[in-house]
Amino acid sequence: MPLAAEAAFKIDAGSQNNHLVGSDGNAIDSSLKKHAKVQMLAQTSASSLREVYHNQTLNLPSVNHGNSIYSSDVWVGNPPQKLRAMFDTGSANTWILSSKVNFNNNNHFSYNESKSSSAKFSDQKATIHFGTGSLEGHFMTDDIRLGFAGSSDRDGPGSILVKNYKFGLVEAQKDIFNIFEFDAIIGLAYSKIAQKNVVPLFDQIMSQNLLQYNLFAFYMTSLEDQKKGFNSEFSMGFYDKTKFKGDLNWYPIVKQDMFEIEFDDILIGGKSYGMCKQPGQKCLLALDSGTTYMSVPNFA
Repeated sequence: MPLAAEAAFKIDAGSQNNHLVGSDGNAIDSSLKKHAKVQMLAQTSASSLREVYHNQTLNLPSVNHGNSIYSSDVWVGNPPQKLRAMFDTGSANTWILSSKVNFNNNNHFSYNESKSSSAKFSDQKATIHFGTGSLEGHFMTDDIRLGFAGSSDRDGPGSILVKNYKFGLVEAQKDIFNIFEFDAIIGLAYSKIAQKNVVPLFDQIMSQNLLQYNLFAFYMTSLEDQKKGFNSEFSMGFYDKTKFKGDLNWYPIVKQDMFEIEFDDILIGGKSYGMCKQPGQKCLLALDSGTTYMSVPNFA
């Protein structure tokens, strides 16, 4: 088994019972064992889930870009245009690179709205600042396909179609798409941090009842392990039990903007600084699939 990260995120539409699961422990919270969906998933293999539910589960191969970013192919518009998207739990909007943005190389795919029969432009626009870099552009709606591999059967088994999805069209950017070869950011965080009247993609998938189970999972391997045949994946509707050993720990999402969980302590050089021990004070950890940085506020 390679050194890799397997994490699954489960969301109940319209519910406060949202949970993150990681593979670093041996026990599942007893209260969660009673949840029918969780129990059924824990007892069902990934292969049989795909066989039974067909396009209600999805498994996307991911490309490792320098052990920093992982991207999977998505297709936008009609006819579909291919882009490589980073699925980001640290943001809630989807941003897709416009064909009007020029680079010094030809290593990018991009979206040309004039070539899509279903594209609809809007007057809404925004500027977004990330941990590194920024982007800006207008919002528009079009169809997005996940799992479609360019075959004539656009919406057959193994793919899902999200109709009339509202996303941002990147018309200008700085230090976002320059280093690595990806062309879109798909925000998976909660709608609380999305732009006004913009619904995160996974929320839209839930509202259109496209998955049997409202969860998604990451399997991220290093470049070294990728050479050994352990390839990264992003899945929706299930998590793949073959990708890890042991059981899973489920942790409640205590703050629903990004996926934030409570943790017990921070140790530096084996020494506790007591930051999480103050009465009435909680330490929260936001799990962000869109960055390799580990950051703390400067007062810590």
